[in-house]
Amino acid sequence: MPTYEKWLGPLENTYDYFYDINDAGLDELNEIKKTIASEYGNGDTRYLKTYSVSEASSLVDRSTEWIRQRSPDVSRNAQGHGRWTLAEIDALRHEAGTQFKRPPGTSPFVLALSKFKGGVGNTTNACHLVHGLSLKGLRVLGLDFEPQASMTQILGGVVPDLHLEESDLPIEALLDDPALIATSGAIRGTYFHNVDLMPANSLMNSFEQRLLAQHFSQSPTTNEIPTNLRLKAVLDIVKHEYDVVIIDCPPNLGLMQINALVAADGIITSLKPELLDRASLVAYTAAMTGVVDQVDKQYSYFRLLISQYLENGNNGHRNSQNAIRKLYGDAVMESTVPLSRGIADASTALSTVYSLEKPAGSRQAYTNAVQKMDQVVNEVFDDLMTHWNREAL
Repeated sequence: MPTYEKWLGPLENTYDYFYDINDAGLDELNEIKKTIASEYGNGDTRYLKTYSVSEASSLVDRSTEWIRQRSPDVSRNAQGHGRWTLAEIDALRHEAGTQFKRPPGTSPFVLALSKFKGGVGNTTNACHLVHGLSLKGLRVLGLDFEPQASMTQILGGVVPDLHLEESDLPIEALLDDPALIATSGAIRGTYFHNVDLMPANSLMNSFEQRLLAQHFSQSPTTNEIPTNLRLKAVLDIVKHEYDVVIIDCPPNLGLMQINALVAADGIITSLKPELLDRASLVAYTAAMTGVVDQVDKQYSYFRLLISQYLENGNNGHRNSQNAIRKLYGDAVMESTVPLSRGIADASTALSTVYSLEKPAGSRQAYTNAVQKMDQVVNEVFDDLMTHWNREAL
């Protein structure tokens, strides 16, 4: 028999092999994070994005002269031009009376970005909504309910499996007592003004297994809250500190996503304009009927967001988008998220296009990405205002 030298996989201790693979990957992520931090800052001390006087004027809705008169001591760049942080802009909004205020008598809105299929830009869209809505003056909680923890990396500026322990996650509050969320370290501030984060890491995989064990009475617990209502119970304690809670959901219908869907007031599901993704949507909506029926759930908001869209003359994507709009009508958002170099560059820098002080790549790609994400954020903001104005009546 001939001898083949081709390697097919670990030949001895598989556990040690994958442990070493994991260790190497964590080390690389940490080095990448250090490299990014050297340019953009790190976590809570990350360099804050600043805004020109014209940008501040637009955000505050006052003239540039009004802005300058009230900011004599503002920081200046090397060219001597004033630069305003978002916190300073919020203070000016307060002075001008243009600061966002949710209509009296309305409740915070919990929005789940939920899907069945990965690879549709769901987390990227969620993170941009978090930062984009906070730019408008809303207080936003980003809730990472995805064990891959990409939202935690982007919004929190950490390597989740390296820098976060179980005590940094909402696991104990979800398993044992929702009141623990108020005293735990599971909600943290971020480098972006008015944005907090409930983080995740791969321990959320074991959390789902532990929650399932409680669900099937295989694990003792004194928590009498049904397992599909745990996240709702936690959010009921903290959500009134915010205007919006945005949940990044895992791409499956396990207990974690069911918890997110039950806790949510509305849903956005990102959809690639391709046949397999449209088939996934059919499976998703079939599953949603079961979730709704199970807990008698009513939603006040549901939108399909066409994402990863190829804009430059791709007939397949254009035809698929037209078919989606014809089939689902008003459920489809008017704005779309393109397959964008600018958005990808920002993600590579563990950022959104809204948190970068300068483009991570081409300025034109960055500018185009900001314009497209602005359209999405503005549409969601307008929908939220419509909801709140109805609720206030």
